[in-house]
Amino acid sequence: MTIRENRPSLYFESILVQKSPDLMTGYLTLRRPEGEASGPVKEQMMAALKEEKIIFGIRETIIEKLGEKPVYDLKFEVARGISAIRGKDGEVIDHIKKDKDYQPEYNEEGTVDYKNVSYFQLAKKDQVLCTIIPAEKGTSGINIFAQKITAVDGKDPFLPIGKNTTLSEDENEIIAQKDGLIKYEGNRIDISEMLHLRTNVDILSGNIDFTGDVTIDGDVCSGFCVKASGNIIIKGVVEDADVKAKGSIHIVKGINGIGKDLISAGGDLTCKYIENAVVSVDGSIHTDYIIDSRVLCNGNIELNGNQEVLFGGEIRLKGDLKVRELGNQGERPTRIEVMGIQVIDRDKIKALKLEKDHSAQTVKLLVENAGNIVKVIDRGQVSSAMAGQLKQLLQQVSLLEKKLAWIDAEIGRAENSESILFGGIITCKRKMFPGVKVYFGEQRFKSEDHELGYCKIYCHNEEIQQGTL
Repeated sequence: MTIRENRPSLYFESILVQKSPDLMTGYLTLRRPEGEASGPVKEQMMAALKEEKIIFGIRETIIEKLGEKPVYDLKFEVARGISAIRGKDGEVIDHIKKDKDYQPEYNEEGTVDYKNVSYFQLAKKDQVLCTIIPAEKGTSGINIFAQKITAVDGKDPFLPIGKNTTLSEDENEIIAQKDGLIKYEGNRIDISEMLHLRTNVDILSGNIDFTGDVTIDGDVCSGFCVKASGNIIIKGVVEDADVKAKGSIHIVKGINGIGKDLISAGGDLTCKYIENAVVSVDGSIHTDYIIDSRVLCNGNIELNGNQEVLFGGEIRLKGDLKVRELGNQGERPTRIEVMGIQVIDRDKIKALKLEKDHSAQTVKLLVENAGNIVKVIDRGQVSSAMAGQLKQLLQQVSLLEKKLAWIDAEIGRAENSESILFGGIITCKRKMFPGVKVYFGEQRFKSEDHELGYCKIYCHNEEIQQGTL
């Protein structure tokens, strides 16, 4: 006899079947039968489970034992499903530091070299910034009704791809597309080709060495170094410091050195003034005044501003120098050297090489013709006309070989006879004081006048000339 109640349980007289709300576990409870009736056997218990649609994960060993030796009024777990396993979430493993992770490193003495503490993280092209561990698929389950339980897959990680960063071909890494500064913008990694420092370069920033452009809102303090593979803009003063750029340097204020550290630019240098500095510029220099400095400039030096004066130190340049006053009343020793440019007559060398190639081809053709005549003579087919022709060919070859030797000698002389051209002009718009020495190469400009003014000095036909403005 089967008794049903108003709940999800079924009684086969002495068998109570129950299941968990999630349908993952099935239970049996045996009730003692009335009188001398024996307890239910395995087949009856299996039938009761099937009646409740419990067909998966049945623990038959327990049921067999209950059939052999019933235990009453205790609840036994007799079926268990397989739970679905949620997939593991993906993650991104950083190989770079975030701003909060920066800490100074101590040396063996327990001190920090604050000049070389880098508060900026630089990336190289193709550098691996992050490794991506992809999300895993979930594993499906099955309940005691033999129904499939769909698993939840792991979540894909957020990829912090920003400016100048990209996924690798296998999509397992985030790599830098360019050299530059690593910046976190929210949850995104950017590679910036410009470093913008909004303070001074001092012990708080450390030295700067950046592959790109650098902008500094403050000063470059004494003893520190700024290097850039691009341009450098400094809105303050450069003290006794190294500043080196492969591009141009623009200093809003000026340079106050002690004649030791180097300001070097692969492009132009623009600044308010230059004092007691060592400067090397591949381009041109634009400033107001230069005092007691050593300057090497492969371009022009043009002084524009309120003072436009140059005195003290040594100036070497290849281009023009334009200044209002050169030297000072105290006759401060000042040396100006216009460097020459080596000039080679490349058009002449090109013409000689073309003539050499033409003559060499002619010699090759004549030698081939002479060789053919010799073969005929070797076969005994000789004639006076043929012998005369061979003699003429050999004479032409001899003359052309002498010409080739002469051409080689001429090319050598042309390549070694470099002339020096002094193209720079010194323009003094007001006065040049005594104490100023002007050279074009090793040749010194000499003037009978004690003071010069409103003049220009240049080299023409290997002689230093003086003209008026």
